[in-house]
This record gives sequence, structure tokens and C-alpha cells, in this order.
Amino acid sequence: MTDWGTIYNRHLRRGDDHGYAAFAADQWQRRKEKKMGDKTKGLYRKFEVYRSDGTSAPGQKHHGCEYFVLDMDHDPFAIQALYTYADACEIEYPLLAADIRQKISR
Repeated sequence: MTDWGTIYNRHLRRGDDHGYAAFAADQWQRRKEKKMGDKTKGLYRKFEVYRSDGTSAPGQKHHGCEYFVLDMDHDPFAIQALYTYADACEIEYPLLAADIRQKISR
């Protein structure tokens, strides 16, 4: 069965870099899901996230971790979710909470 990972790996085998492979797989996924609106899906795999520090690579600390992506420009619920996250992490991560609040107050 063809899925996002199959398309992604196919492009890597062709010699494409990770960014282009992810882009191609995303395009394939969008075409596949075009018939179904987001409101009918619930939670589903929509993004492929890689850590910039390399720790999401196989064998590393964050390999296989799940991430939840928020679209701050188009999702009407994202800003409230970020305010709530900033409140929740403020005691343990005060700088992160301040950065989040600064980012969403613009």
C-alpha cells in the first residue's frame, strides 16, 4: 500500500534530498486527501517533522517521537493553544513561555 513514507523513501532512493522528498510526499498526500475535508478527519498524520539538531535520526533520542504542529497563520485555535502551553510551561521553562507569548503577541 502506498503511503507518505513510501513516496518519501522513493524520492530518497532516487537521490533527492530530504527536503524535496518530504515536499513530494506532502504533495502526494494533499492530492490523495483532496476529496476529504479536514473537518471530517479528526486527528491524522499531516506533517513530517525532523529535529534540526539531528536527534530524530534512527538510533537517536527523538527517533520515532510524535509531534503536533500548529498553523499560527490559519488555524483559529492555534493562538489559544499556545497561550495555554505558555501558561503550563512557565514555571519550569520561563524563557520558553516568554518567547511564546512574545511570538503570538505580534
